[in-house]
Amino acid sequence: MEERRLSSGGCDRHPTTWDRDGERGGYPIDMHDPADARSDDAMQVLRDILSQPTAPFHEERVAARIAAYLRAWGIPFVLDAWGNLIAHYRRGGPTRPLLLMAHMDHPGFEIIAPAGPDDEPCAARLLGGVARQCFERAEPVAARIYPGGGDHASNGVAARVTGYGPPGDGASGLTLFLTLDDPARAGLVRPGDFGVWDLPDMEVRDGAIHARAIDDLAGCASILLTMRAMAREQRETDVYGVFTRAEEVGLVGAYAALRGGTLPRDGYIVSLEASKALPGAVQGEGPVIRVGDRASTFCDEAEGLLRAAALRLGSPEDGSASIPAQRQLMSGGQCEATAAVRQGYTTTGLCFPLGNYHNVGDGFALRPEHIRQDDFLGGVALLQEAARLLPTYVRDQKQTEGTVNPRLETMIGQLADTAAHIKEATRG
Repeated sequence: MEERRLSSGGCDRHPTTWDRDGERGGYPIDMHDPADARSDDAMQVLRDILSQPTAPFHEERVAARIAAYLRAWGIPFVLDAWGNLIAHYRRGGPTRPLLLMAHMDHPGFEIIAPAGPDDEPCAARLLGGVARQCFERAEPVAARIYPGGGDHASNGVAARVTGYGPPGDGASGLTLFLTLDDPARAGLVRPGDFGVWDLPDMEVRDGAIHARAIDDLAGCASILLTMRAMAREQRETDVYGVFTRAEEVGLVGAYAALRGGTLPRDGYIVSLEASKALPGAVQGEGPVIRVGDRASTFCDEAEGLLRAAALRLGSPEDGSASIPAQRQLMSGGQCEATAAVRQGYTTTGLCFPLGNYHNVGDGFALRPEHIRQDDFLGGVALLQEAARLLPTYVRDQKQTEGTVNPRLETMIGQLADTAAHIKEATRG
């Protein structure tokens, strides 16, 4: 890894140094163990990230945990001017980099007016795509509000969504009305605080992971685990982890990062997501190499790296167990790969088939999202293999650029030789 230091986290728009505070000297050289991604330790990293409450513009708890892991593993990072966290592992000669991108937010809400006298509810702005029908059910939606400080900042203040109305001041999204379970705590809640649905942090049952915010904290965890593996192996490769903000309200952090000048323009971007399961992209059949989303189709050259990694993991020659993968255009939503494509990056995506997308369950009840554990761990293994293959893949792409397929050229010559038959047959 190249040595570039930063004395603090920093918020420079064009950072040139990288934070390695708390570095422990890096990992010793270790041969690749294909079972690494399937360890209990990987699940603990996932649990730790999924346990952090988050919402658009309120990703600080997730960012803090990501930064703590990166410091512990000796992987440098910066914060850009918009609070996106960008980590970078590099070792060996120059190569076209791999940029793994995931967002740190999930649909939630932000307080816009505190509770009033006589148990008057507080008001909040819904942030992210959650159907209004979820707030029309007979049973109020349980929520937790996270004040900016105080004794209840850690566990939040319990509340219930008791109604909704149209947005005010030309804003988008619904206005939610929340009643606190304990009115005596009303003084803790102020405008600018955020909240989430009161759902389990993470549970694993019958091979499935259930959690409040799998989209997209599972993507963040998969990036961390990939970068850790590269540092542990001291692998010669070049990998960025791009942890963005405010995706759920319009890919905002991704656009800022892509336009900001921090990311290399020649990188292969892989957008990591937990995306709504669809026919052809089903739970339990492996992670999905994403051809496109609802708004865009992606790039074959970037996708080729993931296909090569999937082929290697599934080949009998390497002696490892086969790890299944799927390939599909995921039309259930729009992801950060669309932002990257529109900014001219060579882009693809990888996702975990997701149930209860944005927590919307049967009958519009808000429920934990869920993915299959094997899909998540298989996706981590695929990303790690892609990072290992990167230098070879880039070299092969350069070597094959502009090459001629002799068989194709012969067949094109045959077309020319027989064109007279077509001319004769179509003569008027």
